[in-house]
Amino acid sequence: MNTRRAASKWFGSTLASQAGLALTLVLVSVPVGADAGRAQDTNQVQELAAARGIEGVWGVTVTLTNCDTGTPVAPPFRSLVTFAAGGTVNESTGGLGFAPEQRSEGHGVWRQTARRRFTQRTIALLRFETPPQPPAPGFLAGWQVIDHVVTLVDSRRLTSEGTTQFFDTTGQLYRSGCSTAVGERFK
Repeated sequence: MNTRRAASKWFGSTLASQAGLALTLVLVSVPVGADAGRAQDTNQVQELAAARGIEGVWGVTVTLTNCDTGTPVAPPFRSLVTFAAGGTVNESTGGLGFAPEQRSEGHGVWRQTARRRFTQRTIALLRFETPPQPPAPGFLAGWQVIDHVVTLVDSRRLTSEGTTQFFDTTGQLYRSGCSTAVGERFK
């Protein structure tokens, strides 16, 4: 390798290292959340940190349950959920009850309701109707709306429970159900 290329490579890696160190120092010194500067005590700072604690990508295992008894009604399935800064949610389900391409990705909102508790509401488009094919119940074209209460167990794990409602294209509710979930932060 010639001297010029070696110097350029060394300078680039050194510059990248210095930029990484500078970014780390900035991130460590910046208060968590826009309102952290106004926090009056440690509890308020911890609450602001907990609010941002849900942001990120989560691998979630969902279990459909009987709303009255809480017992599982189908095998669990995996989903991916992303809680974005500013309160939006995106999710991709691995549930096999839908025909291929029948259900869109879910889009929605989240907000903090307590120190480690959040609500999440997502909506997905059901593009076409499918007849029942047991164990799948069949679905009408329309929308699926999922409402869950999410509890942040710690920085790496969450639990969730809530309801799912299915609406046809006229907005009429035709089915509802319940589910629970456990999640682990993707690193």
